[in-house]
Amino acid sequence: MSEEPIKDHVYWINEGNRRYEEEMLEEAVAHYNEAIKIKPDVALAYNNKSNALNSLGRYEEAIESCNEAIRIKPDYSEAFSTKGNALRDLGRKLEAIKCYNESIKFNPDYVTYCSKGNVLYDLVKYEEAIICYNEAILLKPNSASVYYNKGNALYNLGSKVEAIKCYDEAIKFEPNNYSAYFNKGNALSDLCRYEEALICCDKVLAFRQNNADAYFNKGNILDSLGRKIEAIDSYSKSIEIAPNYAAYCKKGNNLYELDKKLEAIDCYSKAIQLEPNNPIPYYNKGNALKDLCKYEEAIECYNKAINLKHGNANTYLNKGNALNSLDKKLEAIDCYSKAIQLEPNNPIPYYNKGNAFNDSCKYEEAIECYNKAIDLKDDNANAYLNKGNALSSLDRKLEAIDCYSKAIQLEPNNPIPYSSKGNALNFLCKYEEALECCNKAIELNPDYINAHCNKGFALSNLERKLEAIDCYDKTIKLEPNNPMSYYNKGYALDCLNKYEEALDCYNKAIALKHDYVSAYCNKGNILCELDRKLEAIECYDKIIELEPKNYDAYYNKGKTLNDLSRHEKAIECYNKAIEIKPDYSSAYCNKGYSLSHLGKKEEAIECYNKAISINPEDSGSYCNKAVSLYDLGKKQEAIENLTTAITIDPANPLYYCDRAKVFNSLNQEAEALQDFNIAYNLMKEVHINRRNKKLSNENIDWINKTLDQDRIELLKKLTTLQESAIEFKEEFEKLKDEVSENPDLKREIDEQYKIIKAQHSQIVERAVDCLNSNNNNESNSEIQNLTNDMNKFKISTEEEISYLRSLIQKVDQEKVNREEVEPYALKVCSEIERSPNVLKKYYEALYNRLHNSLKEAEIICNSGNLAIDTQNYKISAFSQALQLTPMIGSMLSNVFSKAAEVISAHYIKKHAVKLINTLGLNPDARENVIKRTAETSTLRNRIKICDVEHNPEVNLWINKGLIAKCKDFFMVNIEDNLYQSNHQILGCIDALKILYTIQHNEFAKDLSSEETVSILVLTSASYDFSKARTITEQKKKRSCACNAFLIKNLEYKHFLLNKPGLLKHLSISTNLPYYKVINYSIELEQLGHNVYELDIETLANLMISLE
Repeated sequence: MSEEPIKDHVYWINEGNRRYEEEMLEEAVAHYNEAIKIKPDVALAYNNKSNALNSLGRYEEAIESCNEAIRIKPDYSEAFSTKGNALRDLGRKLEAIKCYNESIKFNPDYVTYCSKGNVLYDLVKYEEAIICYNEAILLKPNSASVYYNKGNALYNLGSKVEAIKCYDEAIKFEPNNYSAYFNKGNALSDLCRYEEALICCDKVLAFRQNNADAYFNKGNILDSLGRKIEAIDSYSKSIEIAPNYAAYCKKGNNLYELDKKLEAIDCYSKAIQLEPNNPIPYYNKGNALKDLCKYEEAIECYNKAINLKHGNANTYLNKGNALNSLDKKLEAIDCYSKAIQLEPNNPIPYYNKGNAFNDSCKYEEAIECYNKAIDLKDDNANAYLNKGNALSSLDRKLEAIDCYSKAIQLEPNNPIPYSSKGNALNFLCKYEEALECCNKAIELNPDYINAHCNKGFALSNLERKLEAIDCYDKTIKLEPNNPMSYYNKGYALDCLNKYEEALDCYNKAIALKHDYVSAYCNKGNILCELDRKLEAIECYDKIIELEPKNYDAYYNKGKTLNDLSRHEKAIECYNKAIEIKPDYSSAYCNKGYSLSHLGKKEEAIECYNKAISINPEDSGSYCNKAVSLYDLGKKQEAIENLTTAITIDPANPLYYCDRAKVFNSLNQEAEALQDFNIAYNLMKEVHINRRNKKLSNENIDWINKTLDQDRIELLKKLTTLQESAIEFKEEFEKLKDEVSENPDLKREIDEQYKIIKAQHSQIVERAVDCLNSNNNNESNSEIQNLTNDMNKFKISTEEEISYLRSLIQKVDQEKVNREEVEPYALKVCSEIERSPNVLKKYYEALYNRLHNSLKEAEIICNSGNLAIDTQNYKISAFSQALQLTPMIGSMLSNVFSKAAEVISAHYIKKHAVKLINTLGLNPDARENVIKRTAETSTLRNRIKICDVEHNPEVNLWINKGLIAKCKDFFMVNIEDNLYQSNHQILGCIDALKILYTIQHNEFAKDLSSEETVSILVLTSASYDFSKARTITEQKKKRSCACNAFLIKNLEYKHFLLNKPGLLKHLSISTNLPYYKVINYSIELEQLGHNVYELDIETLANLMISLE
């Protein structure tokens, strides 16, 4: 049997040690207690027991045991060290250090130095910790752990290179120390030695394949190397091993940078699940949502981060950006203000706040913010750029240009400030300099759309429209969905009068931007130019729908309604424009124009006065006011206002034309001529003046709309006509001097001059109205008509002067002729008086002859004017008769015969189609013409039956146009058949004379058929008028509709005959039809007025009073 050991205190200490090593700690403590029971003064037992208690976490008991050991043995260094460990683990680190110091004092031990160093490390006293580690290394140079710990202390002191050396020493003594590799990798990463750091990470993973932290660190290193996809893979593996918040955040950040925003948001959401009270993933998630334009959700995330006490400047800054994108400018500005409070020296929130103010059109506040941002960071090019934009919006272009220049200085390769500077220079009309800036911007970025747009604007204003269009085409090519490019191109085409192409551009701009007000406005203006007024109004209505307070839209709509003569509706538009903008002088002016056209001249003048009071330099209002004053007969006031308009705007040719019209109406022909000459010279130079900016905006608008060569030529012809009018006036004065002893003839010359003067004034007024018109289509047609009428006026006036000269020369002969006719007329009248039926038959013959001739003339002449141009048939009588169409038709019966011959000849020669097309008839009418005119005899037969009792011989002469011979025949043979058919023959003769006379009387050209019958009867000169008046008074009770009509008017035959042209002049002066002039003449005679002696102006006023 083996001898049983003695169970003394040594035994129990040894047993305790064995159990301690076997980690049977409770048994170890029990054994140590047994030793202490046997021998209470053994310090070793207490110390070893303390170690076991420390391992059990029973630190207070461990300290008590150490104290006993120290009490027994005061220099027991190991007990001090053990007590220090217990105090360390209790967090009583300073007390622990004292214990370690005591231990070292009695025994400088490697372990104690390590323990003291670790406690100092925990207390962030890295320098003191390093001293301890160095002492430990001296005691044990091959200790991996002490090098490792020293490396950590150096790392935390920022001595990364020395830390790496320590980690290398630790690895040298312990090659499998993955922690040393791990921390060395961190140090290398901090030194941006990423490839070496990556090797360390791989070393760690070689030792610990499931080390989540190693994968996380590797992800960070790959992220720093820009290898985002590999980094994401590492983070994913870290998450797979141990889902952790940091890995999700990092993975989310890498996905965010790869523009995989939705996946990033998913990672941030997972991080939030792991750490719901951590604000960072909320902040990052908000950024991702903001970039996806999910601003409301982003703001929720920022608010959550702020509520979690993460209200830092960036959170408020980004929340402000999200609010700004939602157009919640005030809330955004509030966020930027909070960011500024948190970081008052950060220029970014000042800059963003400035942008929000800029977008809110609060440019002064924006400039203050940009100034603060610049003060904090004076190399911020964007701050200068946006400050320049704000200044430009305040129309402070020179200051804006300074800012753009500063931005260029800071970022010379940035095209944006060059383009913005070019835009500002454009507004200052410095187009060449603007062009240089735009070209520089394009040089830096050939695809920069704004630069091409601004360059196009500069070129357009340099009158290089085609080059401008090329610029806009480039912008369209670069960005086909940019509406502004189409708009700018449309404007350039508009300036080139390429309206259809411009319209197409505006339509494309509107299709891309449905609320593009400027495009609708310009489209409406072009539609007006194309005379598509109703479509233009639709455009202006659309603008009003988009911007109910857009006064210009109401104004333009009103102008268009004016052009459509819908003046009441136009006034409603002007009233609305004035309601929105009470100082809108142009609206008052155009309202006056509409009122004037409605005949409300006084109200119109009030509007013009209001426009002038708002804008005393509004020359157009003075001009329009003058027109209304002229219409009211206040011609001197009209001249005064036109003179004021000319003083304000001496380069407007129309003002001179209007004043010339007034001068002409006051018989101041010389002054009128002077104004017409000035107007003509101005119009010739108008383009040069425009380039030199000598014209007002109103004039430029007028030029763009109305100026063309035809109008210049019209004004030239009008000036020539005015010169002719002055010459004609002088000629008539000479004629009057020549017949000063013949009152009747002098009176006739006066009356003829008044008619000519009225015709001239009418042409002048029409010409001036045409020059003022904005309707190009109507104006072009009227210009042609005016040109023809001017030529006719000169020819007819010259003929009239020639006729009057010949009349003066033949006055004696005419007197003899009248004396020869009077006996015959008296004889005829006395015979007519013998039988009541004779007068009736005479009138029937006369009336039917005239009436049917007129109806027949209307059938042929009014159907197409019979303007036949044939080389084979030059028929003078036919051509002369055609000059009287379409109103009166051809009066000479030979016209029907000759026309029939022409039609027949054309028909036979198979040219009928050409003739019928010339007539301009509808298909049914053409067929009727062919049927009725196939044979010459058909028309001749119709002419013959125009007489009540036709005479073949008379009709034969009529058909040949031999009026004089016909007259002679009846004069010679009247004696033989005086009591047989003279009443009918006389009716035919009178009809022939009347038809002949009408060719030489200007007033008859505008008569209708019925008026012609009555008036021509009144102008018959075949018998004594005083005698006829007596006869008709005696016979007036006899019933005959035709007779009654003629008897009523016969009294004024002498009056009208002796005042040639009176009827037409009275009709023009009174604006009354001819039949009313005749009726009122009768009524005035019955009221006791001697109409034969009254002057024309008095007679006209009396007739107006009766009306």
